[in-house]
Amino acid sequence: MSNTTPAKRQAVAPALAVALALGMTAMSGLASAQTSNAQASQAMTNSQPTSDTLSARQQAIPLIASFMAASDMPRLNTALHQGLDAGLTISEAKEILVQLYAYAGFPRSLNALGELLKVVEARKQRGTQDAPGREPSRAIPTGDALLEAGTANQTKISGAPVKGPVFDFAPVINQFLQAHLFGGIFERDNLDWQSRQLATWVPWPRCRAWKPSCARTCGPACGWA
Repeated sequence: MSNTTPAKRQAVAPALAVALALGMTAMSGLASAQTSNAQASQAMTNSQPTSDTLSARQQAIPLIASFMAASDMPRLNTALHQGLDAGLTISEAKEILVQLYAYAGFPRSLNALGELLKVVEARKQRGTQDAPGREPSRAIPTGDALLEAGTANQTKISGAPVKGPVFDFAPVINQFLQAHLFGGIFERDNLDWQSRQLATWVPWPRCRAWKPSCARTCGPACGWA
């Protein structure tokens, strides 16, 4: 069931073209990382086969992330409808917006979650039954175990342990990345890692254009390299 008008679809077409280009780059990078870590990837329950073609569900993820990061609520509303129509579960849509707090900030994440709530309620009123999805299948570790898990996830995504002068200068920032982002968020298996990278790749070109030196330093740590 489609809940977007032709005019709304036309309005997001330019953004879709950009988002698809970004998404394909992210998928290509992830495929290379998975090839070099084949045995480890097979042991992980959250890895999925990669493809040269993005599904409609995958195409929706960069759009959602892009409009969330730009605080463009009208287009985010449309993109959320399209994502749910394409097969995103409510849980997956929530997880995308929750994860992006680490990249776009809490205010944008909270505003976007509020917009998702409006979308879900509006669809219910129209009789659309969206799949609720699931919560993480395992408990998220805490304390030292969380930091250890996050460090392992960061290393797997980056392809090597993350090091650099910035992290030597302020090691706590990498500890926050490892515990909060790669631990507290990436340990949640109700959204696969391919989808997570599609979502997080969208803010990355903005950072690279704004501060190339920052991009070179922080990209590997954040899984964008």
